[in-house]
Amino acid sequence: MWMSAIQGLEIPVGRNKMTDNNSYKNKKNYFLVCIYVLNITSVLTLSSSGSSLCTGKHATLDCLTKNFTVLYATNSSLFWDILHDAEKRAQNCESSLDMADFLNLVRLDKNNIDFHDYFSDAIEHLCISNSQCLFDGLLLVPGESQIKIIDLLRDPTFVDYQEIREVFFKYRHKDTYKRIMNLYFGRQRWIETERM
Repeated sequence: MWMSAIQGLEIPVGRNKMTDNNSYKNKKNYFLVCIYVLNITSVLTLSSSGSSLCTGKHATLDCLTKNFTVLYATNSSLFWDILHDAEKRAQNCESSLDMADFLNLVRLDKNNIDFHDYFSDAIEHLCISNSQCLFDGLLLVPGESQIKIIDLLRDPTFVDYQEIREVFFKYRHKDTYKRIMNLYFGRQRWIETERM
């Protein structure tokens, strides 16, 4: 349907300008209406397919990760419930894997300001309230995720910069966290120079 609309958008040459201009406007309006209808159709399709995503026993962090955009768009309350549950498990830290699963969500931070703010706030507070578990979880995530988390922590939005810096100073001599400390303090010098 939309292909025929595009094909019908020929711009006439050498005719009456008034008639040609109106014809072009009509074809352009038809094309825009076709695009609008396609958008509505895709949103309705997305809504009907997304409403049953990640429900029941499938309401897991893994399901949210695989269906991030669709779940956020179609069932935001379930999206946030799954995230809050994962944050709670990370905070309780019965296993470093719970923290690592939560930290790995940094990979999903793609142009979603609500998620970015939520995630930054959660990570900054986890650094203050459960720092050892956060560092243990950081050891379990891929290097790219470690760098992204460290970047969030070196320029915090929700927690005072000095509080986070003190946490890193407290653990800076532990060999277990050497890589994490090198990432933080190596990048820290650059940040401090930039702030001056």
